[in-house]
Amino acid sequence: MAKWGQGDPRWIVEERPDSTNVNNWHWSETNVYPWASEHLGKHFTQLEVPSSDPEWTFLIKSLEKVEGDVSLINRKGRIRTIFDLTLNFQWKATLASDPETTVSGNLKLMDFNQEETASDADFNITVTGSSPHATKLRQLVRRDVLGAVVGFLIGAFMEDLKVQFTGSVLLPTHSTSSGDLPAAPKAAAPTPVPAAATAASTAPAPAAAKKPAAKDTVSVTVTADLLAPPEEIFDVFTRAERARPWAQNGVVLSPVEGAPFTLLNGSVAGEMVSLDRPGTIIQKWRLSSWPASQAADAKITLVPGERPGSPTKVTVKLVGVCREDQERVRACWNQGVFESIRRAFGWGSAQI
Repeated sequence: MAKWGQGDPRWIVEERPDSTNVNNWHWSETNVYPWASEHLGKHFTQLEVPSSDPEWTFLIKSLEKVEGDVSLINRKGRIRTIFDLTLNFQWKATLASDPETTVSGNLKLMDFNQEETASDADFNITVTGSSPHATKLRQLVRRDVLGAVVGFLIGAFMEDLKVQFTGSVLLPTHSTSSGDLPAAPKAAAPTPVPAAATAASTAPAPAAAKKPAAKDTVSVTVTADLLAPPEEIFDVFTRAERARPWAQNGVVLSPVEGAPFTLLNGSVAGEMVSLDRPGTIIQKWRLSSWPASQAADAKITLVPGERPGSPTKVTVKLVGVCREDQERVRACWNQGVFESIRRAFGWGSAQI
């Protein structure tokens, strides 16, 4: 075996920070439950939830109990979030026409994991005391409160975990270690120059602009059938008052070309580029975890069904998505957007 510093060509002897898992190739799992539990508790404290019924407003008062597991999995340098959680919430509903009329209750979401949606969820809703509104409120809590909880768990929560822990889960690789930088070339012997040129030659030269490395991008296409006419679906994608029932808190949205938008608790943002009612919407679209300069070109096309009452086909084509993010983008549209819209308006097979 070669000794350190010998330079035997048969062996590579080096010190590298990822020596325990070279290039982050092997499976590793990191328990992030303590941070996740605290993060969920802070988020679900006095959280206003958009209501699909203008007669009522909803508030998640607190997250009383968190049980389960939350981990980040690394395999071949890619990070996945896995969780299995049981969450117990206290909620309150207030009658809009009479703020003195309030109803409280409990929502328990049981054994929920990252691959499920609201239609898969195992839950229990109770109303404290007796109320003539109990039946209706259970339906609204199932649609709106449960929808907000699930939307956050499979959307912004998973992104928050990756932002918080990716740097500690992935070891610095050979290519990112400072020791791998090439040594600076030795300076050549100075050549005498005229004194008049000395001042000019010692002036600092403008730094050469570093050309950013090209990203490996792909196109992502997602489709869904929604049981509503294109005009109504168009409004759900362009008007804040129609988006709030499905897009969670902090909705910023308007049907104006050039206007910015923010959806799904801030986990999605972008800009309206072109609007052609009721058939086409073009956007600059990005996940909040992406660099500010990175955005995909998104084209949303709405094609009405052939028969009255048949579903509208919604096709979303995104160009310029980083290859490693394509599954996250698909999940965001399938679960975070389309599933939430079906749940909020009953526009599909997954009706509440």
